[in-house]
Amino acid sequence: MKSTFCVWTEDGITWHCNPLDGEDASKDLLSTIDGNPLSYVDYGKWFYQADLPLEAVCQLADGVPVTKELVVALNPKRNEWEEIKACLDKIGYQNEF
Repeated sequence: MKSTFCVWTEDGITWHCNPLDGEDASKDLLSTIDGNPLSYVDYGKWFYQADLPLEAVCQLADGVPVTKELVVALNPKRNEWEEIKACLDKIGYQNEF
């Protein structure tokens, strides 16, 4: 996978994309941030070999506060609650810990 591309806008509306060296790989790399939760679920299957629950990913995409239940739905092995809360607080993401 290449990561040599440039994305820019001159008018704040129209985006342009151009490879810097060789083939444009932006569609492959940027597909997970297209606003569609299903795209991220598909990426999780490909990159992490993990089945992310679409409902939980949709909740995150909708900006709901993160709860312990949501974390467990996304990754049942995670339970470092103080660390997770500290990270969420640091980036200003709403949570109910």
